Amino acid sequence: MTRGLLRALMMSAGAAMAIMPAHAQPLPSGSYQQTCDSISVNNTTLRARCQASDGDWSFSQLSDADECDGDISNDDGNLSCVRERDRDGRGSDRIPAGSYQDSCQQERAMNGDLAAVCADRNGRMQQARLQDYADCRGDIGNDNGALRCERADRGDDNNDGNYGVPVGSWRETCRDQRVSRNVLIAECRNRQGRWVVSSVDLRSCNRGVSNNNGQLACVRVAAPSARISLYLNTSYRGLGRTFTSDIPNLARYGFANNVSSVYLRTGAWQLCTRAYYSGRCIILRAAATPNLGRYGFNDKVRSIRRVR
Repeated sequence: MTRGLLRALMMSAGAAMAIMPAHAQPLPSGSYQQTCDSISVNNTTLRARCQASDGDWSFSQLSDADECDGDISNDDGNLSCVRERDRDGRGSDRIPAGSYQDSCQQERAMNGDLAAVCADRNGRMQQARLQDYADCRGDIGNDNGALRCERADRGDDNNDGNYGVPVGSWRETCRDQRVSRNVLIAECRNRQGRWVVSSVDLRSCNRGVSNNNGQLACVRVAAPSARISLYLNTSYRGLGRTFTSDIPNLARYGFANNVSSVYLRTGAWQLCTRAYYSGRCIILRAAATPNLGRYGFNDKVRSIRRVR
């Protein structure tokens, strides 16, 4: 090997070392790597884009990944693990499912309590804690930055006793609510902006309540055709969220005027520049949109709803 070639190789190796991250961290092992990509770790927080059982992809993060005892797995699109045992000899709990995961992050479950950082209606992140979440009946939701759920009614075998005010997106567009035994009654705003008195039987609403064009309704499991994924950056990069129902104001989820790319598996959705589906609107139909700039909608989407 000539001296000139040796010098060139040394210079090339030096340049490669110079561009390597100064504090690169090894990725924690685990089965999640089989169904997740875009994996990164910052200090003790693991982030990845993971595939759910229905085929959709969403971004997830796991705080204090160094405390995981054993496998880190993909739990239906969410990073999950069993924690190391604490000082009292009791293990950390498995993070429970719920709609709160759409607008909360840094979830931790320990000794029966659930803690997270959740977005309020203005998009501000708030520290939230829910005690004894195992007593929750049905969905655990984000109520304006606070974790809420309905408690199991142990005193009534017929499950027809007094119910609390349920969680759900209905709170954003309804007012003057009251609960009479198992019935929720409220005035709800419809798509024309008028207030309509409505009611719903809470005994069938184990996933929360929504406002369907002025009518209170139980939240149902959405069909694959009713899913839309929003991403903060173009080409489906950055933080992403999948929604299955109409969202009159994305500020609650930290996505107002922040969306740059959209992915629709099937169906059609309307995207608008103002809350409550006003301002300038476009309709996207069953297509990948890696850059909303082509429609002049980059960082301008404020509300979304399904086109039926």
